[in-house]
Amino acid sequence: MATILALIIGFLALIVAISSIRYQIITMINAQLADKAKECNSYLEANAMVPKSAHKVSGIVSAIITAEELLDEQLNFKKYTILILLNKQSILKQFYLQLHTSIRVYLKKKTLSDAEINDPVLRDQIRAQFMRAKEILNT
Repeated sequence: MATILALIIGFLALIVAISSIRYQIITMINAQLADKAKECNSYLEANAMVPKSAHKVSGIVSAIITAEELLDEQLNFKKYTILILLNKQSILKQFYLQLHTSIRVYLKKKTLSDAEINDPVLRDQIRAQFMRAKEILNT
């Protein structure tokens, strides 16, 4: 009887330890994504508008792409262990909600016009980044 009780207590301790580690990892991932959301938001103009500067627009969409890459890296690294049932889209939704509303509205556009990107050399690259960011966030 004492052996069975010890096994049950040991098993419960293992479950608690695994849950604790899982939530610590999820918290770390959320913190990394929150930093990327802050980076996106930092590119906004003083009036909270999305800039037309090619470098700032690129900074916003690049930070979104990097956020997904960080998330993928964390999930791939820990896929077969503790994060097996973690929902990537749910985490990306949390990231999306941390973006300033002007960025969220901006990402709902179908495409970017030439007037929205002031550097003709970077237009195609920024449009591709923009479409990739939209794809990542399902906007």
